[in-house]
Amino acid sequence: LPKFVTFLAKKKRLQALQPVVEEYMSALYESQNIMPVRVKSAQPLTEEQKEAIKEKMKAKLGASDIKLVCQIDPTLIAGL
Repeated sequence: LPKFVTFLAKKKRLQALQPVVEEYMSALYESQNIMPVRVKSAQPLTEEQKEAIKEKMKAKLGASDIKLVCQIDPTLIAGL
């Protein structure tokens, strides 16, 4: 990866790095059957809650793994 970033810099194409990384991650997730899931909660989730969400989403989506992206939003009253 460092060589690729250097290559982009030499070609004055660093602005292309983010779309390249996003496309790479998308292809990687698809090839490994990983689904990204975003969760918003009022307070930080415990490890047990995170694991429960992952297991439920695996069953629902039929994915081999779940990449859980947690966000804290204190403006939420309660729940996920």
